[in-house]
Amino acid sequence: MLHKVSSANPPYANMLGFGCWNPTYWGQNIARGATQVLSDWAAAVKMRVDLRTRSGRPVRLLSFVLAVAALMGACRASAGPPQRVIWVVIDSLRADHLHYMGYEKETSPWLDAFARESADFRLAIAPSHVTRRSAAGYMTGKYGHDLLDVDPPRHIPNAERTVAELFQEAGYRTVAWVTNPKLAPGIGFEQGFDEYHVLQPHAAPKSSIDEINDRVRSTHASYDGKAFIYIHTMDVHLPYRPPSPYDRMFAPPYTRPVVRQGAAYERGGGYILSNFPYFSTTHDLQSEDVAYLVSQYDGAIRYTDARLSELFDVLEYDPARDLAIITSDHGEQFFEHGFWTHGKLMFPEEIHVPLLVQYAALKPGPRTQPASLLDLYPTLAELLGTPVPLDLAGSSLVGRLPDEAPIARYVVSEHQHRLIPAAVVVGDGFLYRLNGNAHHRYPWRLWPFIEELYNLDADRGCRNNLAGGMSEAADRFNAFLRARRPRLAAYTPDLIRGADDDVKLGPDLFEASDGPWRTTEQEPVKLGAGGLILQTSLTQAHRRALVDEPGHAHLIEVQFQLASGAVFFRLQNTPVAAPTPVVLDALPGHPAVSWHYGSSTADNTPRNVCAVVYPRSTETYLVASLAAPGRATVLSARLRRAYVPEPATAYKLPPPEKRSAGPYRTPEERARLEGLGYIE
Repeated sequence: MLHKVSSANPPYANMLGFGCWNPTYWGQNIARGATQVLSDWAAAVKMRVDLRTRSGRPVRLLSFVLAVAALMGACRASAGPPQRVIWVVIDSLRADHLHYMGYEKETSPWLDAFARESADFRLAIAPSHVTRRSAAGYMTGKYGHDLLDVDPPRHIPNAERTVAELFQEAGYRTVAWVTNPKLAPGIGFEQGFDEYHVLQPHAAPKSSIDEINDRVRSTHASYDGKAFIYIHTMDVHLPYRPPSPYDRMFAPPYTRPVVRQGAAYERGGGYILSNFPYFSTTHDLQSEDVAYLVSQYDGAIRYTDARLSELFDVLEYDPARDLAIITSDHGEQFFEHGFWTHGKLMFPEEIHVPLLVQYAALKPGPRTQPASLLDLYPTLAELLGTPVPLDLAGSSLVGRLPDEAPIARYVVSEHQHRLIPAAVVVGDGFLYRLNGNAHHRYPWRLWPFIEELYNLDADRGCRNNLAGGMSEAADRFNAFLRARRPRLAAYTPDLIRGADDDVKLGPDLFEASDGPWRTTEQEPVKLGAGGLILQTSLTQAHRRALVDEPGHAHLIEVQFQLASGAVFFRLQNTPVAAPTPVVLDALPGHPAVSWHYGSSTADNTPRNVCAVVYPRSTETYLVASLAAPGRATVLSARLRRAYVPEPATAYKLPPPEKRSAGPYRTPEERARLEGLGYIE
């Protein structure tokens, strides 16, 4: 059952937004507001205090004063803090797969009705595109990167004041029920909760919202007083395994083996994470596979939607006194921009989330201006009557009325990885995307920077990049982003604008080092007619290059043919393919992972693979090996210095020989972090 807003709440209270005494409303709408207030007062009272004199004439002044006094008393009551706050996060739920947001499928009938009675923020942006960064943001009102420094063990330092602590200090009982193991206690998310329950799955890959409902049902009586209840569900998160009948509700006929158990698998058994040609030689992903995968995601949304109704009934949610928030921590991509899942690219599929806030003193209706999940912290602080900290990244949603002209506001979302200087800005109907390390997701690109600008009104899918033709708008967004996020300050328009043709390449270091292909015993390999032949008699070989400038960009290029089996290439600083060699930082942003590439598409077609890598050693080895019995020919291999622009502020990991055994911190840095509560 959907609980409706109580008719006992006077409509003028709703008109004013959060509570009656809203300075933003009065400051911006004084003339219009005065007329509306008087009109709504008369409509709300719907009676006349017909006190008459002995002559029978109405005493209108007294009637008006009594009506105003009664209504002002009701207004003050409606403006008080909520009795309970119920905050539900549906992990991985993207906004555009909800029916009320325009999705053609009926995925969300309960949420559709709930949205009609809520403040519906139609352009809500997550602070990041993974759970930990996003949750750390909305729980503290700050960007996750502002809470992290040099791999601390905590995502929310002890020194931070979380939203749960706000409620705890205000006398609320604070309770959390979460099913995402990434929010397990020990890294800060439990701060401020009297009870913090992490449900662990028994047989299924993750705990369900049904389990949450059962647990809450057994304890909900204890939440009758002032309470802050945080619930984080995982049913929409991969793998998508909605129970019957939801698994068939949107599913087309499907018999292929690619999608099974709620995920898309490559031939070797791992997830298919990208359909870019660079990554596509280990799988056979077709459009029908993606369609079926999406159907299971949509089924999981419909299942969660049905159980949300039950959850709110179990909690005995009363909209006349309680406040409810329903949102997501991030979205989900289905290969629209080359990748699957989340944490990949900063596009709307991954960062545009639903945001519904239902409260008796809040007028329902859509809000089209940009909002951030970081806004929830200052909003709740203001409703509690708690001073709003000045160092928050968000701003209160109090006073943002529906049907007003959109305010000029920019909202930022940041890449999950601290070594990837990337973020987007949403505002003025546009999405601006800046990436200072394009090689991270596009390793074949030579130019290291990405700048893109999209008109969200005309191009919601972000297909037509306008940055080149709208340089003034791009300049404005770039300046805002660099001023707002200091880690991006060096990425000026003069630096980032360029193309692959602007990158100069040096000579081949394999050839210059006189490094022939050798066996694991260091014996030279006799090449076949086409090049290095890997087969039963020789399953692995390597080639050495002397790197004069380790830590800088290089281009690795390999041409090969695979007749049968599977082939695997890897860059490392040892000549033998050991299970855990001291690897090179050849995958930008991942200093613990070397560049590697595999193929199991055995059609004997010549294939070229190239990637920008960052060798960390003066000796670099390309190791080629058969990953499965068969035959492969390595036609050519080159490693060349790539002279790309490198900002002076870019983070660079020290070479392996200069690293300490533990985290790379000076004693002074460690003392500073300990003082801030980042490490213990």
